[in-house]
Amino acid sequence: MHSDRPLPLPLLPPPLLPNPVTPPPSPSPSRRKSTSKTPDFSPWNKHDELLATNWKVARKLQSNIDRLRHEFEQDQQHATTSPQELAALQKKQAELEAATTLCQKTWDIYYWAQDKGREDRAESPWDTAAARQSRYAAAIGLEGEKWISPMRGVLVLNNKLEEAWHGVAKLDALEWEDAAEMEAAAGEVVTT
Repeated sequence: MHSDRPLPLPLLPPPLLPNPVTPPPSPSPSRRKSTSKTPDFSPWNKHDELLATNWKVARKLQSNIDRLRHEFEQDQQHATTSPQELAALQKKQAELEAATTLCQKTWDIYYWAQDKGREDRAESPWDTAAARQSRYAAAIGLEGEKWISPMRGVLVLNNKLEEAWHGVAKLDALEWEDAAEMEAAAGEVVTT
């Protein structure tokens, strides 16, 4: 007997970095790319592409987080759980909150880099600055007198997003394993 519950949508892995990505549309017409046919070979192009990729990954990650958060909140409201199950549920919610914070920092960096960050750019995205002066360092949790470049910040941010993606995917897999165990315990046949 099949459950009436729909099968979960699989979480897709984040896109690979080398793929060219177009950033989301800019709200200001003054920031649109010129229509000239000569390509812009600015050293910041790769940085901007990676930043746009991070923005898109964060958007997809946040949609999965929102879906899981809703499910966890419903589980918490409608279930009679033991203290251990409640603690596990709260741990899952804390992991989702940490991933949400990372998504927000990614979006903040993206919008800052598209606006005020363009004015403050150095010659190269590999030029370093002290962590206390870098928005990238704040986004990835780097503090103190360590030095970081915007490109390194974007790459580390991408790695952190990938880790968060896998953590959220793991939470989703655990959620569906729990559902399968409950259905099996109820005597229903679970098919995947």
